[in-house]
Amino acid sequence: MTENEIKEKSFMIADTIYFTFIDELSPYEQEKFVISDKDNTDNKGNIVGTKNTDLGIEVFDSINNTIIELLEQQASEQKG
Repeated sequence: MTENEIKEKSFMIADTIYFTFIDELSPYEQEKFVISDKDNTDNKGNIVGTKNTDLGIEVFDSINNTIIELLEQQASEQKG
């Protein structure tokens, strides 16, 4: 697996884990991690997207980096 493939796979896994976690939180707790993105609207002006807060970015990056490390370790073990 190439470095790019590892990063792409890790991002998809991290995204799934992160939003599975977020979906289990109450709306009040969710706002600590994800907020409405006022810059992401449809043609009627309705907000249609979200963005991570600083804490959300930190948590997502931590999940993603852990997965990258595990995938790199697995790839290294398969080669060796």
